[in-house]
Amino acid sequence: YLRNKSFLQNECKADYIQRGLFYFVFRHATKEDIPVIEKIISNSKIKIHERGLNHIQEDIERAEAYLMEINDRVEGYVVVSCNALQDYDHINGEWLSNDGKYAVIRHLAIKDPEEYVGQTANIIIHVIYMAKEQGLTSIRFDIGENNSEMLAVIEYINLYKKRLIYCGELLSSHYFRTKKRLTFELLVNNY
Repeated sequence: YLRNKSFLQNECKADYIQRGLFYFVFRHATKEDIPVIEKIISNSKIKIHERGLNHIQEDIERAEAYLMEINDRVEGYVVVSCNALQDYDHINGEWLSNDGKYAVIRHLAIKDPEEYVGQTANIIIHVIYMAKEQGLTSIRFDIGENNSEMLAVIEYINLYKKRLIYCGELLSSHYFRTKKRLTFELLVNNY
């Protein structure tokens, strides 16, 4: 049965690609993916904090690193943590949910800068469905106040009624001590 199922999935995938359609896969990253992840990060605008690129392996070992593939090509990378972050306990504002059941999006990077808004939105939508399947209440993330690319992504997602809501400014962050960080949250129970 599994062979037939695998065969059908591969046939469906090949058919999509042959017809010029997109075939998306959102999967856990593995240690073998580290060179690809490093390349995506080095080509993107995100900065990996003081710990450098060594943390990629730690994120993979914690099963928090994910890749988005389109037609068998890795196009995006994201770290999604389902463990509450202490930095998120202190914001100048208020979160939409307070039950502690949230996922945090970190280190999101896209291979092709020209596709940044659309591909980033695809990753966030995959994270929404993943969080919902795990029984989480919301997804949260923070961005620099001058991050025009992510602000465009938020505007794009909100255009389709996903409602990423600004919640306030992060008051303490061990990664960004001097930069202003804006926090956003999306409740997943609407999807």
